[in-house]
Amino acid sequence: MSGPKENDWLEDILRQEEPYINDNGFTARVLATLPKRKRRDWLRTAVIAGMSALGFVVGLILLPGAHFVVHSVVELSRATTLTSLPLIPALTVVGIFWAVFAFVASES
Repeated sequence: MSGPKENDWLEDILRQEEPYINDNGFTARVLATLPKRKRRDWLRTAVIAGMSALGFVVGLILLPGAHFVVHSVVELSRATTLTSLPLIPALTVVGIFWAVFAFVASES
């Protein structure tokens, strides 16, 4: 078994020293000369929405329940009257995209 080292001189020095080393304002001057960071909120929104759409399409292709979703959307487009069964996948898709956009809006 290894126990704590009794003569850990580096840890003792780091614990005794001040957490900030005085640099006579050097850090502040360097930070003041840096260019302002450009905010690209639209890019973040586009990436999250695009990846969500891509994940949805990949899920439709790979998952076994995709046939039901595709069939329901086709039936919904052909329907002369609205029934509740084909509306379930459509409302689910709308709900997912609404949740993604709500999340992105709350983050910015």
